[in-house]
Amino acid sequence: MTYFLPPLAGRQHDNKGEQMLEVFDQGRLRLRETGGDTGQGTVEYVLVILAAAAIALVLIGWMSSDGLISSLFSSVLSKVIGFVTG
Repeated sequence: MTYFLPPLAGRQHDNKGEQMLEVFDQGRLRLRETGGDTGQGTVEYVLVILAAAAIALVLIGWMSSDGLISSLFSSVLSKVIGFVTG
């Protein structure tokens, strides 16, 4: 399949390589003008939060099945009570 790209800015090109480079440059300029990566930080934060939530769910599931949460809670509570009572 052959694609024809008309020359941009009225320039004639000797070969398709030059034509493709000009198309690429025009695309870069458009991205720069429109802020092409707008929202990228938000997407990255969402992915990090989803990964952290998945890891937390796996850990909670593992600790719940072994009874580690109740023993951890009992240990922390007994140390706090011991610290408060002296």
